[in-house]
This record gives sequence, C-alpha cells and structure tokens, in this order.
Amino acid sequence: MSNKAAATAASPGRIFEVGYGFAACSALLSAIELDVFTELAKEPASLDDLTRRVGIHPRSALDFFDVLVTLGFLERDDDGVYSNSMDTDYYLDRNKATFVGSIFSQVTNNHFPMSVNLTKGIRTGEVQIDRQKTEDDLFDFYEDPKQLDGFLQGQNEWNEPSSKALPTAFEFEKYQTVADIGCAGGGLLREVLAAHPHLQGIGFDLPPVGPQFDVYIEQHGLADRAKFIGGDFFKDPLPTADVLTFGHILHDWNPEIRKRLLHMAYETLAPGGVVIVIDAIVDSERRNAPLPLLLSLGMSLVTPHGGEYTDRDCEEWMRDAGFSEIRVEHLIGFDSMVVGVK
Repeated sequence: MSNKAAATAASPGRIFEVGYGFAACSALLSAIELDVFTELAKEPASLDDLTRRVGIHPRSALDFFDVLVTLGFLERDDDGVYSNSMDTDYYLDRNKATFVGSIFSQVTNNHFPMSVNLTKGIRTGEVQIDRQKTEDDLFDFYEDPKQLDGFLQGQNEWNEPSSKALPTAFEFEKYQTVADIGCAGGGLLREVLAAHPHLQGIGFDLPPVGPQFDVYIEQHGLADRAKFIGGDFFKDPLPTADVLTFGHILHDWNPEIRKRLLHMAYETLAPGGVVIVIDAIVDSERRNAPLPLLLSLGMSLVTPHGGEYTDRDCEEWMRDAGFSEIRVEHLIGFDSMVVGVK
C-alpha cells in the first residue's frame, strides 16, 4: 500500500479514544466522588439544579455532565433533565447495597499504581507499591484493623456483580453445603445462601477476618446458616463441603500455588463434589477482551507473581488435579467461572 493510500485508509480515532481513556476514567471517578449518581437516584435534575446539588462550578458543569451522557453513565431528556442510566443507578448509588464505587479509589492510591507506574513496572518486573512484597507477607496488612476493614469492604464491592450472578449460574439446588475459600467479608456467601435457603455455608480465611465476617453475616440474617473457620491455606486443610468456591483468589498467586490449591480442593471434596473458580478469565486466544488483560497488568504491579490467566490454563490445572466435567462460563462483566467435578 502506498503512503498516500495508507494515509487515506488509516484513522487516528481509536488511538485518540484509548489515549484519552484516562480522561473518561477521571470523569467517572469524579462523578462518584461528587455523588452525582447518588443525587440523581434521589431525583432527576436540570443542569442548574444538579450543579448546585453536587457543589461544582458552573463553568465546567455542562461539559462534565454531558461527557457522562456520551459515556452512557447519565441520560438527558429533551428538556435537559439529567438522570442515571440503569447501570449507574444500580451500581453507583451510594445508598444502595449494590454500590461498587469504593473500589475505584484503588486507582488513585498506592494499592493500584497502574495509572502512574506501569512503564516502570513493565521495565523492571518489580512490585510498584510502598515496598517489595513476597507471597509470605502479601496479606500482612490484615493485622491492622483499619486497613483490614477497608480491604474487606472493597472486596465485597469488587465481588458484588459476580457474587450476585453466581447463584443462578450454578446449580446449587443439587448440593447441601458450600465453602468459600478466601471469603473476605462474606459477600459471596451472602448472595448464595440468600438465594438458596437450603444451603449451609462456611467462610474460610485468615483468622483476623473472623470477627468482621461474623458481624456481616449476622447483619444479613444468616448467622444460623454460615460459620467462619480461620486458617491459612498454605498451612491448614481446607474445610469440607459439597462445593468449594475460589472467588478472585487464584489470580493472587503464581501458577504452582494455583495448582496446589486445586489439588487441595480435589483431596478435600468427596466424589461428586465441585470446585468453582471465579476470576477475570482471559480468553484463550488472548486477543478478544482487553479488560482481563489490563487487570492482569495491574496485578503485576501489586503482587510478586499474581495475574489473570486463560480459560485453557485453568482447565489444564483442574485436569491435572483430577477434576472432570470441566466447563467455563461467563458470569458478568469481566468475570467468568470455571467449574470442575470430582
């Protein structure tokens, strides 16, 4: 192709769209911080009314709100009245239990430095947080109650969409017990047990999580059906249940540890038992879905060996552990589940 023909056929549009992606991200994060979606969940508003209610200067207000319209986060009718989209009303209203906005604070603090340290990280291969971590001290912040509380809340919000999708995506009706390995705040168990009243649940995580797990489960009326077992899956056996779930757990570790955990799950389960792995599974061709790969890049900046992995990888690890009837299903958003039967 000649230079003239290439110039005619080529377009910088996609380059600019991605290159300015940080601006779209900033607009969304500011809208969450300013409670734009929470205010509009109370009542739709005109430009002047919304500007006043969220406390911003009129100079930028029109562009700010209309950017959110073009991104699909707000709607604006013919009279200029703004309202939430269906998605933002459900997930970004701070007064709803489904609010997931807090997790995005990680974008701007040192726990998720991809926005500022990606080049350094991919040049050096080093963790880009306050200090180098090893797999032995990856979760040492659990000893700080304030940090632990913020982490557990963020995990419940991060897991919320997939936790809500799981109860209808998997046939829990066939089983009696479920144990969530690395349960964090208990959000996945809450959704599964609420949807399936016959189930009994176990949350398994490091011991400091226990008190907050118990409070959370009791607040949701499930204390008689869920219990916490404290332990370290590097040292202690996994709890016994019909179904074992690993929700956003395997991506923290290197492939050898992932294989070890799946082998432990196989040994723990009785014949007919099931393991469910939930993560931002990368498509096997590694070319069709950018978000899981972007999340994997982010994991490389905050963990020594963590990252997302392909559906083919997980299937192979499960087969090596002994599982059969393995299937991969998309759950919601960037999350998929991989299911294996003993």
